[in-house]
Amino acid sequence: MPRPGIRLKLVLAMMAVVVLATGASLVVAQRRVREAYQRLADQQFEAQFNRFAELQAARLGAVGERCRSAVRTSVRLRAAAEETDAELLYLTGADELRVLTGDSPQNPRPAFFLFFDARGEVIPPPDPGSAAAQRVATWSRDGRRLPVVPTLRGASEQWIGIAALRDPDGRLQPMEVVITRIPGPDESAALGALLLAFPAVLPGDPDPATASGTRARPAASAEADLRFGIWSGGAWFTRASRLDAEHRRALQEALDGRIERSAETSGEFEIFLEGQPHRVAYRAMTATSQGAETGEVAFQVGVHSLAEARHQQALLRRQILQLGAVSLGGALVLSLALAHGLSVPIRELQRGTAEVLRGNLQIQVPVRSRDELGDLAVAFNEMTAGLELKERYRTVLNSVADERVARQLLEGGLTLGGEERPVTMLFCDIRGFTAHTENMAPAEVIEFLNEHMTALTRVVKAHHGVLDKFVGDLLMALFGAPVSRGQDALDGARCALEILSVRNGLNTVSRHRLQVGIGVATGEVVAGCMGSLDRLNYTVIGERVNLASRLCSLAKPGQVVVDEATRLALGDLADVRPLAPVKLKGFSGEVQAFELVGLREAVQSAPDSR
Repeated sequence: MPRPGIRLKLVLAMMAVVVLATGASLVVAQRRVREAYQRLADQQFEAQFNRFAELQAARLGAVGERCRSAVRTSVRLRAAAEETDAELLYLTGADELRVLTGDSPQNPRPAFFLFFDARGEVIPPPDPGSAAAQRVATWSRDGRRLPVVPTLRGASEQWIGIAALRDPDGRLQPMEVVITRIPGPDESAALGALLLAFPAVLPGDPDPATASGTRARPAASAEADLRFGIWSGGAWFTRASRLDAEHRRALQEALDGRIERSAETSGEFEIFLEGQPHRVAYRAMTATSQGAETGEVAFQVGVHSLAEARHQQALLRRQILQLGAVSLGGALVLSLALAHGLSVPIRELQRGTAEVLRGNLQIQVPVRSRDELGDLAVAFNEMTAGLELKERYRTVLNSVADERVARQLLEGGLTLGGEERPVTMLFCDIRGFTAHTENMAPAEVIEFLNEHMTALTRVVKAHHGVLDKFVGDLLMALFGAPVSRGQDALDGARCALEILSVRNGLNTVSRHRLQVGIGVATGEVVAGCMGSLDRLNYTVIGERVNLASRLCSLAKPGQVVVDEATRLALGDLADVRPLAPVKLKGFSGEVQAFELVGLREAVQSAPDSR
């Protein structure tokens, strides 16, 4: 599987950044829109809830105060309550209520009123056709919702609230109820209680204080009716609603599940109505005057459609996605351009590096810019130029010095100076060179010398020797310097015999037939770099070097002459023939030399000289 290139990686990275930025913007924007709509709905709910609570407190608070005053000051009412005289109670109550209440918005007339005895049992009205008598029939089912007994026995003398009561036709309707305790003579025990019930003013109704005494619906849309109502007795009440029976039942069940089974006095949830999501908020309606804290708790309920908010979210989402798609396309074009500007120089550098690995040090990459990539291309070109120059130096150095010596010189392992060490020196000279080249052109002389020295150099390297120098037709090789293999004399002897064999082979194919003489000597010499700091030459000096040179001069064509030290180093491996002691230039006494005839191991086992 091919590796993804830098262009693909850059494009993918740019695409990922744009996608992540678009996604983050979408999430943040939708959350902000949702929060803004929710905050607006909360403000609307709160304003409506507070307004309705204020209106209820203003309306029922005055009624409650007049009721408390009436039950304290009316002697007839208290006397009738003490005797539990139903006819007198309801007659007196009707007279008192005509004074206490009326038909004005500030002083509404109750829908009905009932009296209770000291035990909390309802006292039936004497007139069976009255509104109060009709309500008594349903009291056994609905009366337990109202805290009559707690009001009679409680510390507070009055309870004000809203409850769902059944009308004569058996339908539930919300009623605003005021229950006032009738105190006894000593105020320690209650004689009974008076209950006033008014049709409830629902959220969305006009302000009674500003209306002209009627309960006509305000000039509001059906949506306003849908949004606010009262929940009590397991039912939701509103003046009008667009909700059909199925959705109205679903809303009531949801409210019942949230309110009836929860002790919370406020909350909110979402529900799906009429094919649209809605948000429902509810809050308990607390008593508007001092009274008992027991009894049924009614709730204001607000229903707010989330369709507009969801529409705005969808519109915003679509706009952000469209903008994201445009940004994605622009980022793609931009990333392709940037990737091209980055990948082309990098690919050129990659190809240039591959060429360097293949040995092409003349490779140059184009400099396409003045940024970091341009600086990198310039540095690469400078590097290859420097490597090419160093390679040239190395090639030239290898041509004028042995590879091992050249390597140590490059590594700084050889400096000006020398060290004493045992070395085997080999000198090889052409016999009859002057006579052979007397009538040759200089170019021809150079040609056959190069042929001769090239073959001999290969033999020296094959036997781990170090080529010291060429002096005319003479070759000088070292064994044991700068590095010893531990068998330097044996390497030198093998090399000398191999040189004779190779030269004899060349004589059969070359038009130049030559004979060589070889001298080999072993001993302590000074090996190191000789010359100056500006020009060095790795060589050896010492008496044994001169001896090897003199033995080379002594050797006849096709003969290898070794000294006593070399013979001893070779031991039983050498097949030698002693020569007559000779007097050599530079030596005070006679020198014993030996002709190396062969080695007791097969010559063909020597390293390949090709």
